[in-house]
Amino acid sequence: MIENPTLLQTSGLSKAETLSKLSPLVSKSRIMPLFFFTLEEWKDDSNLIIDKLLLQFKDDLFLIVRSSSLSEDLDNCSMAGYFESQIDVKLNNHSIRAAINSVLESYGDKKSPRDQVLVQPMLKDVSMSGVLFTRDLTNGGPYYVINYDDTSGKTDTITSGVDSFSRTLFVHRKYHQNLSSERFKSLIEAVVEIEGIFNSDSLDIEFAITSENEVIIFQVRKLAVESRWEKGLRGDVDRAIEQVKRFFRDELEFRGEILGNRTAYGVMPDWNPAEMIGCQPRKLAMSLYQYLITDSVWAEARAEMGYRNLSENPLMINLAGSVYIDIRKSFNSFLPASLPKELGHKLVNYWLDKLQEHPEYHDKIEFEVITSFYPIGHEEKFREEYLKAGFSNEEIETFLDHLLSFSQNVLSRESDVFRNQFEAIEKLKERQSSLDENLKLKGRDLLWCASTKLSDCRKLGTLPFSVIARCGFISESILRGLLSKQVLTNQRVETFKRSIHTITTDFLSDCFLLSKQEISKDAFFNKYGHLRPGTYDILSPRYDQRDLDKLSAAETDVSDPFKLTTEEEKKTKELLDSLRINFTPEELFSFMRLSIKGREEAKFYFTRNISDVLEIIAKWGDELGLGREELSHISIRKMFRYLREAPVTDRTEHFFDLAQKDKKLYGIAKSIKLPHLILRESDIDIIPVLISSPNFVTNKNIDGKTVVLNNRDVVDLSEIEGKIVLIEGADPGYDWIFSAKILGLITKFGGANSHMAIRCAELGVPAAIGCGEQLFNKSLNSNFISLECGHSSIRFF
Repeated sequence: MIENPTLLQTSGLSKAETLSKLSPLVSKSRIMPLFFFTLEEWKDDSNLIIDKLLLQFKDDLFLIVRSSSLSEDLDNCSMAGYFESQIDVKLNNHSIRAAINSVLESYGDKKSPRDQVLVQPMLKDVSMSGVLFTRDLTNGGPYYVINYDDTSGKTDTITSGVDSFSRTLFVHRKYHQNLSSERFKSLIEAVVEIEGIFNSDSLDIEFAITSENEVIIFQVRKLAVESRWEKGLRGDVDRAIEQVKRFFRDELEFRGEILGNRTAYGVMPDWNPAEMIGCQPRKLAMSLYQYLITDSVWAEARAEMGYRNLSENPLMINLAGSVYIDIRKSFNSFLPASLPKELGHKLVNYWLDKLQEHPEYHDKIEFEVITSFYPIGHEEKFREEYLKAGFSNEEIETFLDHLLSFSQNVLSRESDVFRNQFEAIEKLKERQSSLDENLKLKGRDLLWCASTKLSDCRKLGTLPFSVIARCGFISESILRGLLSKQVLTNQRVETFKRSIHTITTDFLSDCFLLSKQEISKDAFFNKYGHLRPGTYDILSPRYDQRDLDKLSAAETDVSDPFKLTTEEEKKTKELLDSLRINFTPEELFSFMRLSIKGREEAKFYFTRNISDVLEIIAKWGDELGLGREELSHISIRKMFRYLREAPVTDRTEHFFDLAQKDKKLYGIAKSIKLPHLILRESDIDIIPVLISSPNFVTNKNIDGKTVVLNNRDVVDLSEIEGKIVLIEGADPGYDWIFSAKILGLITKFGGANSHMAIRCAELGVPAAIGCGEQLFNKSLNSNFISLECGHSSIRFF
């Protein structure tokens, strides 16, 4: 019995000795029976040790032989997983001897006579196993981090890195009592007891849970990284979490003109900030995205199209440095403006209930949760769903009538809503000036120039883009309807998408001409130089700041134009006539082609303004002695405030202090674990890593090696050629990767209509867009992947 709990920390006990002494102290869990011995004892009489093992574990069929070296689990170095373990060792002399020798050999030449080997029986009746860290390993944040397998029935899948079965749960230490799962409750109760015995909250615990919810402890070690954690971080995180909860509670009470009884927050619905600026962006990127899109532009565009007007309501919120879309506002903005409020209120509540029932739809809301356009080809399915949800026949028909009226207005040759947006984009192109000329300015004139460019970008860029992009979503909905009505086949839909030549086609064609020296490098970069992976990230180099001299010399493969067959045209006309839409089949496909192509071109041109503004800001900062790192932590509004306010302190000191203050907050934000979807207050404390279903592009199946990129990487094209490329967001600034003839693409974030989905469809590149955190992390840990788009699956090797 250990009288002084801290003895476990200070006495230099091996993990075998620790478990032995810990066993009689625990009541909330059970330490697996164990037998351990030193290398010296093994050399003296290995036969005696094996005889003792055979006697002690005579009722067990299989054993596990673990390392327990003196070099393991030190205060400054854990060596976790460095030495060998042997599982499923048969209970016989030969098998046990071979397993022990194998473990001892893994200690290497510098093994000590005092090094030990630990033997335990293999556990039966496993419902869950895994590893629990009592603090976030990266920064010491106050979370229980549970990596677990509740599928295989094995005990070693997590520790051995076989993450096909791996899942992750973050539990805020202060609120673990909010757990609803009995298994996890039992586990945390056992862990809290062990923390008390160790007098430490920085532990690494291997565990299993039986079908009777009995917690079995295999191993306990200290976390060796504790010394590198920032002091006081836990208190900062706790205070931030309390503010997030208060904000969420206040929003639940908010009404005004917003329909729906409650709200929900997500990082991937609607304008998908996770894809465009990241879940925890720096202040400059966040503020640009707010100003240009989510503060009001998003709603102005939808109101112009005929949706409900929410122009006074910001769509994106900031929760302690993490950005979220207010899903209730998003749902409101997809209601036809003419729809009765009472029915709209009921619809928003139903959609929120549906999302709560199917959280896996959080990145596919517009195709799986809501109905924002007339459900062509799915009318009966629509009626069945809403009838089952408690809507009356009258309410269903009213909703359909308003959806049809809205859809007829959008798909009308008399409507100017769609066409006017292209005129705005042309005006933006006319007003764009040379970056070199802009950079000749100095001081406050640089900020005035940046302000003007962003104002143009907002009015003539992101606003028309928002309308065109919405029409792109509508086009995807129409294509799915034509598929459902058997007007088109899957193959014909893919052929149509490949026939749409976006700005990417021009880029690849110009890459070919550049490689043949048929256009100059200056001309090439004058057109494409503004692009950057991470559109809003001042730390991400532009194309004209990267080494892109070795672009592919392969000629662009241009698909044949898509033309409706006589039968397809006949069926399309019958469908349009039945919906009283005054479009011909040719006009409908022209609308879809133009909306998909126009969306990409509009973004291409408005991002020039954003990219130039970031360079202008960098020049302004350089004059003040501020680097890009400092500038990335200052909001655009605080920069522009300098145009009308004189700071009290020195200018450089003023902005440097602003940057340092936000940099600290950014560090705290990175330590806060928040889920991708918040439906209830308890979601802020108990955070499962959601499994997402990817959006597969093309019907091809490929196998290949992987390469990982981030938006600040500058890589040689030869490094990615013939590889499956992994990137977090589906940002169009990554167009350069297609010049290398990549094998396939996998992204963490992004939807069926994201920019990269459209690029891959156009170029016929197999892709899995928007895999979500868990699948993407598996991809990161796999050197070879089988991407089977035709079977909607990904296999890891």
